[in-house]
Amino acid sequence: AVTYLLNLGHRDIVFIAGPAHFSTTASRANGYRRGFLEMDVPYREEMVIHGDTTYDGAYDATRELLDKQTAFSAIFASNDVSAFGVMEAVREHGLRIPGDVSVVGFDDIPQAAHVHPPLTTVQQPLEEMGRTATRMLLERISNPQLPIERVELPTELVLRQSCCPAKSLTEGD
Repeated sequence: AVTYLLNLGHRDIVFIAGPAHFSTTASRANGYRRGFLEMDVPYREEMVIHGDTTYDGAYDATRELLDKQTAFSAIFASNDVSAFGVMEAVREHGLRIPGDVSVVGFDDIPQAAHVHPPLTTVQQPLEEMGRTATRMLLERISNPQLPIERVELPTELVLRQSCCPAKSLTEGD
């Protein structure tokens, strides 16, 4: 997701993260950081906002960024519900999505395709996750001595209309 935004020309990308102690927050934060490193773009820790994974939490964090006049052109939210809160705060501030701010979520919940504009998001393979978790649980029940297994399944970026190329410095408002 971050690589996609960087390829669109965005450099000031905020990450609205979940609580620091969540494993999903750590994984998504690592992906956020890795995107900058792989593209050889300076990573700025101050662009990571730790909060919660709720609509209201992301809404409040975005309002605070806008009220402080923090410079950014894109926001990567830790989940789609948070992205919806981001989008509401951006719109209330009189900015356009994606014209002024590009927004990306994570999860690809059904509502992501139906908000305005439809949300670009990272899709998780939910059915495969369920099958894998069930298989692992049944194996563990059969043999409690099995070592703990960590499984990572591939994700896919679903491109919709909430992102566009960053404005160049020479473009007007």
